[in-house]
Amino acid sequence: MTEAKKARHVGRWLLSLALLLMSLWGGVYAKQHQWLDRGWFNLLFWWESLPQGIAGVWLNDYQVLLDAVELPDVHGLSDVQYDPERQALWALVDHPAELLLVSLQGQVLARTRLLGLEDAEALTLVAPGRLVVADERVQRLLDVQLENLQARLTVDSLPNLTLGVARNGNKGFEGLAWDSSTEQLWVAKERDPKQLFTVKGFPYSGQENLVVDDDAERNRRLFMRDISGLHFDGASGHLLVLSDESQLLLEVDRAGRPKSSLSLRRGAAGLKAAVPQAEGVSMDEAGNLYLVSEPNLLYVFARRKAPAG
Repeated sequence: MTEAKKARHVGRWLLSLALLLMSLWGGVYAKQHQWLDRGWFNLLFWWESLPQGIAGVWLNDYQVLLDAVELPDVHGLSDVQYDPERQALWALVDHPAELLLVSLQGQVLARTRLLGLEDAEALTLVAPGRLVVADERVQRLLDVQLENLQARLTVDSLPNLTLGVARNGNKGFEGLAWDSSTEQLWVAKERDPKQLFTVKGFPYSGQENLVVDDDAERNRRLFMRDISGLHFDGASGHLLVLSDESQLLLEVDRAGRPKSSLSLRRGAAGLKAAVPQAEGVSMDEAGNLYLVSEPNLLYVFARRKAPAG
């Protein structure tokens, strides 16, 4: 065996030992110590991503394009969704519940009050002109048609689905994402415990065919302190999972294995200051990322351009 092969063999043995020790020790303390939480993330990401190369979204290659643009007369942004048909963004405000149409540069184009919605926290586009919106505390999903929206919309008459998944006050649904290839919703529960699960049968197929699937192993792989937003990338089949408390956007596969990450701390990706409270994320067909933060901030990230020549 050559010296190089011996070194690689020893290195992998030491890394395996480190992973074992951290799994035993880190599981106890990671929830209480954010530095350990992030350290485990970095080690697990490095280990898992070695064989995969650069397949997927590859968040490490992103740079901020629009940094902390303030949306005028808005307070309490909770999610964002890119709309390819309108070439604009749908943004959600929690209190009072409001649906905004916003330009890609951050101008508010239209507003609709959502009457009867207690705590608007997440939305996702499931078809042209059709959103699913989540009411966090009561864990209710609403089917919203976007055609002919007026200044006010009463949601009580809309098709809806209520799920009781480990209810814990306002630690409810914080993220929604639509997978068009399987026609299922990805739903994120914020914390205590944080969960990623899928819902098939809403808003399509009828609730008599409803299937809710929760993967405990996938949830255990998500070593982030909370989940505050979701996006599903159809091109790679990967999820983008946003964490406010960990100040991180993480790319994972369907099994929850990390593939790439984007730090939201000051200086990362060109950010002048840390994102104060990341609440939602979306992506357009060109791969640009749109991220919103409390109270009223919009961020746009784009892939770095390859050097000429």
